[in-house]
Amino acid sequence: MTTLSPSNELIKYIQEEFPNLKVDYRERTLGKGTTHQFFSHFTSEEQLSSTWIKLSNAIAIKFQNKLDCDFGKWNVYLVFLVNFKVNKTIKYEIENNIFSSRKLVIEGDQSVDDINANFELSNHFISEIHSKKEQLEFKRNPQIMKAIDGKVVRAKVTKPLVAEKVLTDLYNSFKGIENEI
Repeated sequence: MTTLSPSNELIKYIQEEFPNLKVDYRERTLGKGTTHQFFSHFTSEEQLSSTWIKLSNAIAIKFQNKLDCDFGKWNVYLVFLVNFKVNKTIKYEIENNIFSSRKLVIEGDQSVDDINANFELSNHFISEIHSKKEQLEFKRNPQIMKAIDGKVVRAKVTKPLVAEKVLTDLYNSFKGIENEI
C-alpha cells in the first residue's frame, strides 16, 4: 500500500473549505490499474449531511478529472468514517449517489488501515477470479446451437411468436437433461 498525496491544490482546498474535517488519501493497485481512496472522518451527522456533497464535488473537479487513466477515473472511492449511527435515509442517499465516485459510509471505530486490509482481501479475491476467468475457453453448446440453428432473434424486430418458438425449442432440448451450472 502506498500513501500518496493528490494534487497540492486539492489538499489546500480541502483544508481551507473543510477546516474541521480530516481527510486521508490512499492510492492502491487493483489488478493492472490504480484506485484512489479518500477517507474522511466525521464527528456528527450534521457535519456529514452538510459536507459530503461538497467534498465529493471538490474531489471530482480538483482531482478526478485531472487523472490520465480511465481506470483511475472510474475507481475513485470516498469513504465516510463515522463513530455514530447514521440515519438510514442519509446513508442510502450517500451510498447510492453515482456522481463521480463510489461512496461508502462506515460506522464504528475502524481505522483506515483496517479498512484497507479488508480491501486487500477483496483485491486478492477479485484478482483470483479474473485469472481463472482468463483460463476459461468459450465452447459452444451443441444442444443450444441445434435449437437456435436458422433462427434470428433481435430485440426490437423479432415477432413474439418467433421468440417464443426459439425459447420453447431451447427448453425442450434441455428438458430432462441434468446440466452443471
